[in-house]
Formats: sequence, structure tokens, C-alpha cells
Amino acid sequence: MTIALRIGILLIWVVLLGLLLGRDYLVEELQLRETTALEQGRETSFAGVYFRGERIGFVRSRLTPGAEDEMRLEQEAYLLLNVLDEHHPVRLRLKARLDKAHLLQSFDFTLLSPFAETRARGRVEGLELLLELDTPRGGVRQERIRLQAPPRIATNQRAYLLPPELAPGDRLRVSYFDPVSLAGHERILEYRGKEREVIEGRIHNLHRFSETFAGMRINVWLNDQGRMVKEQSPAGFVFLAEPEFRATDIPAAGPEILTSVAVPLEGRLPADLAQRAQMQYRLLLDQEVDLDLAQDFDVVGGRQQLTGNILTINREQWPPPVGSETCAPAVSREGRAGGPQSPLAADSSAAERMDAQEAADASEAGRMPAENERPAGIAAPHQRNYQEVKAALAATPHVQSDDPELADLARRIVTEAQTPAAQVEKLAAWVHQELEQRPVMGIPDALSVLETRVGDCNEHATLFAALARAVGLPTRITAGLVHMEDRFYYHAWNEVCLGDQWYSVDTTLNQLPAGLTHIRLITGETAEMVRLGALLGKLRLKTE
Repeated sequence: MTIALRIGILLIWVVLLGLLLGRDYLVEELQLRETTALEQGRETSFAGVYFRGERIGFVRSRLTPGAEDEMRLEQEAYLLLNVLDEHHPVRLRLKARLDKAHLLQSFDFTLLSPFAETRARGRVEGLELLLELDTPRGGVRQERIRLQAPPRIATNQRAYLLPPELAPGDRLRVSYFDPVSLAGHERILEYRGKEREVIEGRIHNLHRFSETFAGMRINVWLNDQGRMVKEQSPAGFVFLAEPEFRATDIPAAGPEILTSVAVPLEGRLPADLAQRAQMQYRLLLDQEVDLDLAQDFDVVGGRQQLTGNILTINREQWPPPVGSETCAPAVSREGRAGGPQSPLAADSSAAERMDAQEAADASEAGRMPAENERPAGIAAPHQRNYQEVKAALAATPHVQSDDPELADLARRIVTEAQTPAAQVEKLAAWVHQELEQRPVMGIPDALSVLETRVGDCNEHATLFAALARAVGLPTRITAGLVHMEDRFYYHAWNEVCLGDQWYSVDTTLNQLPAGLTHIRLITGETAEMVRLGALLGKLRLKTE
């Protein structure tokens, strides 16, 4: 088994690290109660990053005065990840410019790792963030992100969280933008009062804040000056304020991370699993985990049913029944049906061909468009969720299905395919054959993967989604678990909507449909990966 087949967890790690760092910048809505809070943070500070008691990286932060009452923030995070006894460095760098009121004006973010580089720049215009993403061919892709309020900046100096009137049980609302996942999130911090905490053999009397985000519990301890002393985070992360010489002293080897968070299996898989029509698993969560698998994750739907904590996975019929069309046939700009397997016009994405305003109006009204209201060529019987299918056709910052060269390639790959199912087979086979399976610690985007032709399960799933959407096949990225050797590892694959159902496609393992040991936990792109963090080290499986 290659490393690439077990590497899905690393994307979750990178996203989690970005979210944790995101709490220290690009903060919205939380009003600064003390102007001195940022003034005190002008010095350079360091925090060691620990995993299971061993230091695996550090975070460096520095805030300095700039020209004309500006402030400049610089942050750097470094991780040395042990992946099956091979070391993989990951660096995240941020430079931000603030005005005299400490409101964000602009930022420049870079993520560097072997075989991957992500760079994003942004500037605030009113209540919008104009985002620029570098593409592998030297171009720039622009996106606009709506903000709820002008974004403020916080550092590891958080004195603004400690007003004189603060009492245990008080709650604070914080929103922020994360440049790793390119998404905004909102959190609620609860003040737990002062408590004694033993750190590196010394007793500290510290202010404790606790928050739950996407099912993950995060605890932060501040001293009386508001300086972050300790942060205990999901997936086994711990941040400790340390002097530079200690924080940057990274050992030659840390804990191996893939097997450490793999999901154990109680019992054995049946010998005839490949011939079975269905498989059942009992999903077991640790007692302290306050999660509802049916409500908090995407466990239910399609080939998966959940009764209590018993998950049933049914094998999908492939190829689909004769006559199965895509869930949303392409429609021309003039409103004429383009046919379910018609190539996509070069100047328009499949999502654009669905009447966006019509869908939005229907969504606001809490209903699907009636048959006589739906744009011509949109197949009514298949669309159980009009917005869901529309999202599965849309180009996004990481799934650039509207790129002309990528769309042209997708059309060439499916030239001889006579049905949507045949298109799926052609695209899946091409991605499996063309990508070299190697671990990539980064944020995958389709154009970069197409350029390097290297990647793990995340890169496979991202590129397949872009190619499939480019020819009008509603396709989403899913993540969950897959069985390897004696346990389940976190993994990513795809689902394509044909006829009246979603079909699983794993281009990494070359499975169409995916086998019965693929357990879907979430659907969505990078921003959704954070939800898996709540399950790391907390979930067990038992065969039924």
C-alpha cells in the first residue's frame, strides 16, 4: 500500500492548523475593549506546537508600526510531520497591513510544502474582501467574499478578552476569515474563570476560555496581561508560549500521525465482502463526545442508512439503469436543452446554464420550481434538491471547472462516450492513470494538480470534480473512511449524480463504484474538512 492511499488526514491537519492560526488574525465583530492590547503585541512572540506531548513545530508572530499610522502583522507557522517515518515540512506565512484602528486593509498568505504551494492575497473594500489566488500558469483568479463587518486583527496578546466586568459564564461571539480554507466561521467563547494549570512543571493561575466549533472543544489559557500561555486544540494539537530557542527546537522525529488517528476496527471484515450487496458497521463514539452523527455529519443519504448507531452501506449498481441521465442536463444561454451528454460550451459553465435567479427565488420561497416554472432542459424528476445539484456543477476557487483549458481537456477525454455513465468511466480512468500517487501536504486545487500530475486522494478527488463538472456532470467531493490493512484511514473520493441517485467514484483506488468499506462522513471542499477534526481519536468501528 502506498503512502498516498493513507494521506487524507494530512489535509485535515493543514486545515485545522489554519483555523487555529485564523483565530489570531482576520477577526470580525469582536470589539477591542483595550487599545493597548495590540500595542503590547509589538514584540516578536513564539509558541511551540505539540502533538501527543512532542514538539512538531512552532508559530512566530510579530506586530510592528508601519507608515502613516499603519500596523504590520507577520506570522509564520512551521510543522514537521512524520508520515510513515518520512518527514514532510509544511510552512504557512502571513503578512497583513492594518489601519490605525487595527482594521484589516490587506494580507498576503502563502502555504509551502513538498509538491504544493498556495498563495492568496486579499484587500478589504467596504464589506467585501477581494481575494486573488495565484494559478500554476502565472495567472490570477479573483473572488469576492462578503464580510459581516470590517475585519479586525487580534494577536496572541488577547487583553481585549479580559474586561474588568468579565465573569465566569460570560460568552463572546467571534467571527473570522480563514485564508487556508477561504471561508468564514463564527465561534462562541465562554469564560470559565481562573484556574490553576501545570505547564512544564510550573503552576500558573490563568484565565480559561472554552469554545466548541464544529463539534471540537478548544481551550485557551491567558495570563492576567491577556497573553496566550496555552491552547489545547483538536486532533491532539497543543500550543505553548515559549522562548524562541525552545519553540524552534524541532526534534528529528515526532509521532507518526497517520496511524495515530486511524480508526480502530473491532471484529473482522467478512471474507466474501466483495460479493456482498451490503455491509453493516456499528459506529462508536467516546462518551465525552457530544455529537449526533446523523445531524452533525453527512452519514445519512444515498447508499448509506443509519439506524441508531448501526450504519448500513448498500452496494450501488454500476452501470446505472439504461437511460439514466445526469441530474441536471445542460441548458444553453437561449434556454434550449443541450442534451444530457452534450459537451459544455467553452464560454459558459454548467452551473451558469441553470437559471441562478430562478433557483434563488425558489429557495427563498422554500420550494422547488414547479415543472412549468423550471428553465427548459432542466430535468425535474431527478432533482430532489435543486440547490444541491447546482452547487455540484459550480466552479469554485479550488475546483476551477470553468477554466477554458481544463474544460477543453475534459471534452476531449469524453469525446467517444455516448452516455453520462460512460463519461464518468472515461474521466475516472484518466485521472487514475495520469496522476502519480504521492503525498502532498497542501490545499489541492484542480489547476495545480493538472499542472503537476502528482497527488494523494485529495488531489484525485479535486481534479475529477473539476473535469466532471466541466462536462455537465454534477459532482461533489466526499471524505470519510476507507479500510486499509487492519484499520480505517481518513480518505477522500467523489460522488456523481446520475438518474435519481449519487454514485461513489474513487479515482485513487480505481473503484467505480467505491467498495463497501468506504464510509462517507462529510461532503464538501476544504472548508468542510474541519468537521472531521471532531472525530479524530474519538471514533471506533465494529463489524455487525
